[in-house]
Amino acid sequence: MFRRLQLHKCSQLAESVLRSRAIVQPSAALLHTSGISSSDSSPFYSSYFPVTCAESLLQSVHTGLSMPWWLTIAVTTITLRTCITLPLTIYQQKKSAKLVLLQPVVKEISEAVKYNVATKCRRENLPVEVAEERYKTLFSGMVRDLYRKEGCQPFKLFLLPWTQMPIWISISLGLRNLSIYKEDPAMASEGLAWFSNLLLPESTWILPISFGLCNLLNIEMNAAGRQAPGRIQAVMKKCFITLSIVMVPVASQIPSCMSFYWTLSSFYSLVQNSILMLPSIKRK
Repeated sequence: MFRRLQLHKCSQLAESVLRSRAIVQPSAALLHTSGISSSDSSPFYSSYFPVTCAESLLQSVHTGLSMPWWLTIAVTTITLRTCITLPLTIYQQKKSAKLVLLQPVVKEISEAVKYNVATKCRRENLPVEVAEERYKTLFSGMVRDLYRKEGCQPFKLFLLPWTQMPIWISISLGLRNLSIYKEDPAMASEGLAWFSNLLLPESTWILPISFGLCNLLNIEMNAAGRQAPGRIQAVMKKCFITLSIVMVPVASQIPSCMSFYWTLSSFYSLVQNSILMLPSIKRK
């Protein structure tokens, strides 16, 4: 009885506070008609333009070409990788090769600038700190001009990750929306082989482990293609290896439509890197 009185008093107090602040409690009917629900679980990224574009692209391929969902994911992945990331990969490799060929020229510039600056500063009795500052300024400017003249500025080496990563994230989140939040009913029966239900995680771990192995092989192949990697490259390689291992259990917990996309995308990279590392292709 005492607890019931306490609850009644608390309710009256809450109503008086709301009334004093001119706050009106919304009714259930108002919430329903306005489309607001406390159980609304739409993710915050669902309205982002890249995600909505990826989702629309997947749905358009699925309905427009009358493909099952597994084939829709495969065709979309291969098309995007072939039309966008493959040309950027070839472009990046050509610029990287050109940078490597320019390193002897950069070394000659460094030695010439160092000699001239040291001679001039010694003649003017300037301290070593001033000589080093002048050397850094003059050398960096000359190297920057050389790279600009040859069209291989270092920032161009980052065009591929700046393009590939947003595409990968957008497609992944689009598939997440379709499988978890919208629960496209066709995905429940339009899988492939042992993962026929694309709404459920892949229980055999074949896709997650394949995804991890493809990533590790890609890391090793990219590292093998570099000449004399430095300490930063070694640290980055270790970070990527750790991330690839961590992503395996993550891939086992997400819907199989996402793990299938991740595995297919990594396998495409593996095949692509294997072909581009062929000596006959490198010479071109």
